[in-house]
Amino acid sequence: MAVTKPTTVSEIVFEQRDSEIFQIPDTRTRLDTLQKYFFPRLEVLLRHTLDVI
Repeated sequence: MAVTKPTTVSEIVFEQRDSEIFQIPDTRTRLDTLQKYFFPRLEVLLRHTLDVI
């Protein structure tokens, strides 16, 4: 199970079922789900990448 709000890169896990988020037909529900589960992981990854650069 992926950590919902990781704090380090080592806690970031993207699972196959994460791609199902993009299949949610209702736009509002899809956006809410992205903000809750996908964006926090993406933010940590982006911050780490910027630190490396």
